[in-house]
Amino acid sequence: MSGVARPTSETEQRGIKSAGQPIRKTLEMPEMKLITTNAELKSNLSLLTKKYPNIAFAVAWASAGTEIFEELSANRNRIHKAVIGTHFYQTHPDVLDTFVESNDVRFILQPRGVFHPKIYIFWNEKHWEVLMGSANLTAGALNRNSEA
Repeated sequence: MSGVARPTSETEQRGIKSAGQPIRKTLEMPEMKLITTNAELKSNLSLLTKKYPNIAFAVAWASAGTEIFEELSANRNRIHKAVIGTHFYQTHPDVLDTFVESNDVRFILQPRGVFHPKIYIFWNEKHWEVLMGSANLTAGALNRNSEA
């Protein structure tokens, strides 16, 4: 399905020099989890949508009428940036109607090639989580397709 990355308590120390003095910077290493079923994908998207005050995503296509779309729509004030592709008329007109007046959601039709990302980012002041893989925000990806 997709992968989710979450910061963990594991740290890596890196020496960085500033004005000749070493600076120690702590970097958190993300935990990776493989999501292998539609149910896990829906569950993770739903949980993260409710858990975090900030949401950003980019997908090639989106369907209206799914539980996840309804949750995102209901929490549209948490969406800080989103880009949804419209190639091949795969994005449902209700998605366009829902977000057409939003300053934070954009629609894109690339003149060459296909806009084809699938990434969902959730964050607060201290933590972040990312889902990325082959799943668009479509009924097929959330209910019946085998996504990676």
